Amino acid sequence: MITLGQARYLLAMDQMPGRERTVTKIAQELGVKKPSVTNMLNGLEERGLVKKERGLILTAQGRAAAEEIRTKQSVITSYLTGELGLAPAEADNDALVMMFETSEKFVAGLIRKIETDAARARLGELVGSAYLSNFQGIMADGVYAMPFQLLKKNDSRLSMGDKGLRHPAKLVVIGGYGLISLSALPITHKSLPGHTLKGRLARLSYWNGEKYVEAWGEEGSYSFPVMDMHWRYDQEKSLDFGVLPLKVQASVGLVHMPESLADLAIYPETDQAGTGKVRVS
Repeated sequence: MITLGQARYLLAMDQMPGRERTVTKIAQELGVKKPSVTNMLNGLEERGLVKKERGLILTAQGRAAAEEIRTKQSVITSYLTGELGLAPAEADNDALVMMFETSEKFVAGLIRKIETDAARARLGELVGSAYLSNFQGIMADGVYAMPFQLLKKNDSRLSMGDKGLRHPAKLVVIGGYGLISLSALPITHKSLPGHTLKGRLARLSYWNGEKYVEAWGEEGSYSFPVMDMHWRYDQEKSLDFGVLPLKVQASVGLVHMPESLADLAIYPETDQAGTGKVRVS
């Protein structure tokens, strides 16, 4: 289990460019002495979270741990700043302390409540819309980790943007209506001349039944209601997947790429038989 101290180091290292990731820089960033940094790095290396190869490198496991910590921290931080009026830096610290000084069950319950309350407020603004997709009879109210694929528009092939999103998505269903949250990941792409380009999803818009509307949320996190969903069924009349039209835009450095249309295919997995299908009567 990761400790509060280890979490601070992982977050600090994850935010530093590779060349700046040194013992001295980490010590300055966290306000500690260099011997303390060395001891902590040795412990992180033993756990497979850090490698000392031509500098300090976060392993895939280390990056995943930092991303998970930051995702949970951002949810709690948003609540502390928005509802309690805490300053961002203070809220960031308090959120991190709360995550590691209380039980996992408490943190999971708190995050679920924050996300559910936010979804309820957003969906409440849209009650009465003819385009809100109804999950009644398909999925019970709750919070779901939802498998998905980002496909090219009207095509079964994956969009390049699929690699730029963390899987699975999060779906909150309240009163039969749903709100989806997606998180962006940095992606790399080889150009024709052989250069490595680094990019990230910069903008996401959803189809509300009449037009594309920009999703809301903080940088790197996007939430939007499930509207104008097109359900697809298999030959046995079981729900196969649902399709939502999206418009996405990536950025490479300071350059914003042209917007492109895509289809978000989500795959409900709520049956008890383990088939990954929802039976529709």
